[in-house]
Amino acid sequence: MSRRQRLHVPGGTYYVVQHGSTNRPIFTQPGDYQLFERLLAAALRRTSARVHAYCWTPQAIHLALQIDN
Repeated sequence: MSRRQRLHVPGGTYYVVQHGSTNRPIFTQPGDYQLFERLLAAALRRTSARVHAYCWTPQAIHLALQIDN
């Protein structure tokens, strides 16, 4: 069954979550968090998105993002 197309609202704020597969951790070493933060910062610069809140846990990534365009 296909998922409904998501509605995009310019300037909207979105809650984004990514969980590890079958409850496996996403982050296993301290360097994993640092690498993810560098990749996220680069993506934010390219897209002009803003992070309002975040939480990194070993099993999941949670973000509140505002998308400008």
